[in-house]
Amino acid sequence: MSRSTSARRPLVAALLAALLFPALPAHAAAPVPPALTEKEEQILARGDLVMHRTVKGEQSRVVTGILDIEVSPDTLWSYLLDFNALLDENPTLKEMECYGDVDDGATRTISCWYQLAAMGQKVKYYNVYVYRPAESYLTWDLDPDETSDLAKNHGIYQVVDVGTADAPRSRLFYTSDVETGRNIPDGIEKALLSSSLKTFMKSIKKRAEGK
Repeated sequence: MSRSTSARRPLVAALLAALLFPALPAHAAAPVPPALTEKEEQILARGDLVMHRTVKGEQSRVVTGILDIEVSPDTLWSYLLDFNALLDENPTLKEMECYGDVDDGATRTISCWYQLAAMGQKVKYYNVYVYRPAESYLTWDLDPDETSDLAKNHGIYQVVDVGTADAPRSRLFYTSDVETGRNIPDGIEKALLSSSLKTFMKSIKKRAEGK
């Protein structure tokens, strides 16, 4: 056997391994929470809501709400994953149903559809939620296998433990990135963006704290 043939064998084996066993995609890193000013920290300490807004285009808005809630992260997640409670907390949400729930230990994937109604117009969309309990965050996007009335609906829940053993406290970051893709009445757009976010954040705090 020639030396050149022997030297090529490891290279050939590596190429075959790469072809037959491609590398798995890297797991996306947990989102980095936005930086807060000293004034915003004071607002959160009072139990009030902090809002960040970004305009990305004529039909795209990104809104982030931050709120401290006086419960442990595990307790807060039990309320965040109760999607059916949204029907009682958003007046523009008329119907919803979760049609999928798969838990493989590392992630839990939940699929739900929603129908909003305001100013005589209805908007229906399908979300797929992916919850990663070990990293304490959840993301969602439109279900690619269903037809939604929105061009984009991306969101994030992220919970950070900011409490102590004697005084549990969780900081909830809720980011909503929506593109309507068409002319939608202001009532619907507000329901999808800041007003629904504010309503949800205040409602989840009230439910979780039992106040």
